[in-house]
Amino acid sequence: MEIEKEYEKNVRPELGKMLRLLKLNKAFERAEGDRLFYKDGEKEKFVWDFLGGYGTTILGHNHPRLAQVLMHLIESRTPFAAQASVRPQTVFLAAKLNELIKKHTGEDRHFYLTCTNSGAEAVEAALKHALFDWVTRTDALCRATALKESVEPVILAVKGSFHGKTAASVSVTANEAFRPMYGKGAFEVVFIDPADFQKSDKNSIESFIASFDVKDKSGRRLFSRLAGFIFEPIQGEGGIVEIPSDFLLQMGALLKERRVPVIADEIQSGLFRTGLFLASAISGVKPDYILLGKSLGGGVSKIGAVLIAEDRYQKQFGWIHTSTFAEDDWSARLAVETLNLLDSFSQEIKERAEQFSHWFFSWAEAIGKKHPGLIKQARGRGFFLGLEFNNDNDSPMTEIFNGLHESGHGSYVYSGYLLNRHGLRVGATLSAKYTLRFEPSAFVVPQAIEALELGLNDLCTILAERKILKLMAPMWDHAFSAEQLETRSPKKPLRIGSKPGLRRVGFIAHVIKPDHAAIFDSSFQQVPRDKFENFLKEYESQARPFKYHEQIVEGKNGEKVLASVYGLMLMSSYFENCLRTENPEALQRVQGLLDCALDDGCELVGLGQYTSIVSNNGLLLDSRGKALTTGNSLTAGLSVRGVEYALKQAGRDLNSMKVGVLGFTGNICHVISQILGDQAAAMTLVHREPYRPDRPDDKFHKAVESLLAHSKVEKNQLTLSHEVRDLRDCDVVVVGTNSAQELVGSEHLKKGAVVLDLSVPSNVRDDVRKNSDFTYFQAGLARFHRCQVCRHHWFPLPPGTWYACLSETLTLGLNGVDQSFALGKLTKQSVEQALKYAENIGVGLGGFRFEGARANTIEAPTAEMI
Repeated sequence: MEIEKEYEKNVRPELGKMLRLLKLNKAFERAEGDRLFYKDGEKEKFVWDFLGGYGTTILGHNHPRLAQVLMHLIESRTPFAAQASVRPQTVFLAAKLNELIKKHTGEDRHFYLTCTNSGAEAVEAALKHALFDWVTRTDALCRATALKESVEPVILAVKGSFHGKTAASVSVTANEAFRPMYGKGAFEVVFIDPADFQKSDKNSIESFIASFDVKDKSGRRLFSRLAGFIFEPIQGEGGIVEIPSDFLLQMGALLKERRVPVIADEIQSGLFRTGLFLASAISGVKPDYILLGKSLGGGVSKIGAVLIAEDRYQKQFGWIHTSTFAEDDWSARLAVETLNLLDSFSQEIKERAEQFSHWFFSWAEAIGKKHPGLIKQARGRGFFLGLEFNNDNDSPMTEIFNGLHESGHGSYVYSGYLLNRHGLRVGATLSAKYTLRFEPSAFVVPQAIEALELGLNDLCTILAERKILKLMAPMWDHAFSAEQLETRSPKKPLRIGSKPGLRRVGFIAHVIKPDHAAIFDSSFQQVPRDKFENFLKEYESQARPFKYHEQIVEGKNGEKVLASVYGLMLMSSYFENCLRTENPEALQRVQGLLDCALDDGCELVGLGQYTSIVSNNGLLLDSRGKALTTGNSLTAGLSVRGVEYALKQAGRDLNSMKVGVLGFTGNICHVISQILGDQAAAMTLVHREPYRPDRPDDKFHKAVESLLAHSKVEKNQLTLSHEVRDLRDCDVVVVGTNSAQELVGSEHLKKGAVVLDLSVPSNVRDDVRKNSDFTYFQAGLARFHRCQVCRHHWFPLPPGTWYACLSETLTLGLNGVDQSFALGKLTKQSVEQALKYAENIGVGLGGFRFEGARANTIEAPTAEMI
């Protein structure tokens, strides 16, 4: 049995797939100390574990003392399930925890213990107790003042926090990506940023806390709406960020006045992870609740703990919160032994923590001097450290890794490289996209540290030299040549940033096809096409939006806009498949892409490629009141201009010609048919389904009736078909379907036909595009005032041209339009208006890219083309 494949098939499909794609799908069979062992064929190999179960293995894997305790529990037949009885080992655990709290923090209060199955459940139980305490304290006052229905409790949490993924714990987790399934929670959560409160500005914190006070009619404070303040002394998933001590001390003092409990989430940072028993002791704050987990089980048992100070404890809570598996003697006994071990080595652990972090910061300083701009910051304490890579303009970050980081996968690629090339297991951080984290055991051996230094040096050199193919090579299962591995990827373009007074407009798009994605980075061009296309297809479910281009564009009216382009690594075939199967996922992805642009401050956003099609031409999207456009009107207008110009160049007249339209029912082709139908001698209209005259609700039938109502063409001039071959007698052929397939070949066309191709990706085969028997040109192109160039290589366009849909977005921005435009069905009037807007700022028809007899030549834009 191939365990990795079976895991992906039967357990966690998406996670299994991503682990495989990133080459993180090791099946570890044995663990000891700082090493994890796996089989590579028949050979056993090991990796040094610097992830440590996300902070769980403070003692390393399978510590021998804990193994002895585990064997004793089995041999002595210690009961595991004995609910509703006195559990002896929990008594010993509570006593040991109180002893260590007093010994290592100076706290003289006694704490009651509530055992849980995990850290997340510890957070859940703590919040439940805090809310129960709040209700108990405020209920009578609420009833007496008739406030009960209008007052709800508030939990304060810190921006960047992570407290778990259960219903309540995820509510106080700052990353919204973890709670899309929840609407309004059981309580209100307010996230605060310590940076918003200056060090000496106690009044700002005081006024903030006071804003939650509930007062009577005379203005006297009755109680606070605040039910608790939860924080991680050092945020783990937030990027190994330490909360400022002065902020915690001020918060603690002000909340104590209102009897609001301070809840220290020490699940990852506690138990000597920083060298101290509790990381909150760094600040001197004395929490009312202490939450423990992860290392509490010594890496061999699942257990969490909530410790609540005696003066804050609600005694009825023991009846309210219970759990089948919590308080088992096995886990409690292992936790006691873990604490005994940690306490006995506490001084040594403190010294080791200082030595390890000193090495780490010294190394980061040296690597920063060797590769300027690569490292933004090294953070943390002891065995809880983070390395943040720089993404500012002075960074050597490549464009593709900027996109991967924005998608949340860049650090995982780094992890995969270190795992497969250097035998090192490190971790990403869920809410800090550019940060790697390191959480080894407190007894990490020198050989492991030497291996880590070697691996990190190699990683940083590759990143600084932008040799991304070398970094990603393990992912491709392909033997690259030494020369290929030296390929340098392009550096990330400089970001313009905010420009006061300059309107920001956005444009959203996606990958057209594999070859289009490959031009994004030179390293991709070395990867075999089949492997690259397969990767893109498997990556679909994980693709996230990212900004890949910014540029200031000017109109002839003197106005300027800052254009920002956002993309998704999703191919046209993905969107087409969602359309055909009526899968709403594509629409959700487009909404996420739009949200990305709006969150970035865009006041107007244009839709490119399939983003318009799957959103019913923008009608299904929430633009939050901001202007939105499909770009379809200018695309249609410039396409018609293109037909007229091409015929004029050939000395031909549309009035004597037959026009064929493939994709007739599509939004753009339909309005083009209306405009051309006013002049053409006859038309052949092709749709993928047959015309049904007996079905007035049929899409094809409705489109024909609309054409007759909005054009001068008569029904007897129309040929209605669902066969591409019926275009063979047409003089002009317009191609623009929703399909990502090549549908039109030379056998479908009349010799001498003018072929206007609107489809992206193209529906027209090479035997047409490169055949001198036809005049083929790519439509939907514009050129800008002063021949401004779209400065990004991911736009596969003739020099000096822009996509018309993007041009419409910029045109509206430069004209100061603040209302949505060209949404839903296009009209001839909207096309005419788009052309007027374009003329006003100097945008006209772009040059044609002809093929065939004039292959690879560009006809420059001229005044006649406008």
